[in-house]
Amino acid sequence: MLKLFYKTSLFLLILLSGTLLYQKNTYAYHTLVRVNPVLHTKALTKEQHYVDAYAYLDYFMDFEYVQENEEAQQLLKNNR
Repeated sequence: MLKLFYKTSLFLLILLSGTLLYQKNTYAYHTLVRVNPVLHTKALTKEQHYVDAYAYLDYFMDFEYVQENEEAQQLLKNNR
């Protein structure tokens, strides 16, 4: 009876490990999407939510693709 418990536990542990490894590969970094913060920042500015617009855009300025965006840099200067 004890051997059956160990074999069943080992099988479930292997099955769980395999499932986790599969999901790790399924939800990898290549599934992430770049967000264009300029559109939402413009909408916040239009609604006169300047502090929220600055905070939102400032968060995204840490990313290289946003730092290279001249429009984002201009909006950040205007919201300061």
